[in-house]
Amino acid sequence: MKLGLIVSFLAIALFLSGCVEPAKSGGNNPAMDSNTGCPPDTELYCSGWILAPSCNIKSCSCFYSDSARDAVASFYLTSDNQYFPCSGEGSAISCEAAAQQAGQVCGQQPQ
Repeated sequence: MKLGLIVSFLAIALFLSGCVEPAKSGGNNPAMDSNTGCPPDTELYCSGWILAPSCNIKSCSCFYSDSARDAVASFYLTSDNQYFPCSGEGSAISCEAAAQQAGQVCGQQPQ
């Protein structure tokens, strides 16, 4: 039950973090940060921290342009610096698996 509630809050937070689309950044084919999937100089738009039993979670998105298109990348970040990237791209982006993974990591009671 707790994991489902955490995942629901994460889905809402990710939606809210992407509500305002900022100016695009990047250019031809920007280099990507291996943790975020975003160009390093792109501004991140993140939710507030969602409290969980063993760590906290927030969702983040970035908007950028490459040589072919405008793009978005989204991911979850835990307060102990673990990254859980969403899969897919554009309108087919899916964050369900990433939210579940972050919820499992932070949903465990500390030992």
